[in-house]
Parts: sequence; structure tokens; C-alpha cells
Amino acid sequence: MKGNVNTPAGMEMAIAWTRAHLARINEGGIWYVPRVCSTYTVSHKYKTLIRRGLMPDAAINKVMAEIGWRVIE
Repeated sequence: MKGNVNTPAGMEMAIAWTRAHLARINEGGIWYVPRVCSTYTVSHKYKTLIRRGLMPDAAINKVMAEIGWRVIE
């Protein structure tokens, strides 16, 4: 994910990057985030990410909430 989600410009950049990234992942596909050793299973139908792994990523949670998606821990 790109951008500092704690600034308006950074959040805008993170939202754009996240939307583009999610568009490349098929329904039921996996998004691996190495910095938190977690995978996220993508559901476009339900606008959810199901996280599995060591720790949550606060930035991902914040951006997903901003675009109307849920992260299920």
C-alpha cells in the first residue's frame, strides 16, 4: 500500500492504490502482506477481506473502512 494514511493526500493515494490492487485480484483470491505476515482472502461480492496471519495491519484496516469494505479478523 502506498501513502501515509494519516494525511489527506496520503489517504487519497492509498485508496487509489488499494482499489487498483483489489481490481487485479479475483473473487476468493489471496493478498499476501509480508510486513505483517498475513494473508487476506478477497470477497468482492461481500466487500470483505478475511485476514489470517500474525498481526493485523492498521493502515489496511483504515483504508478498507474508508472505501466501505470490512476486514474480518
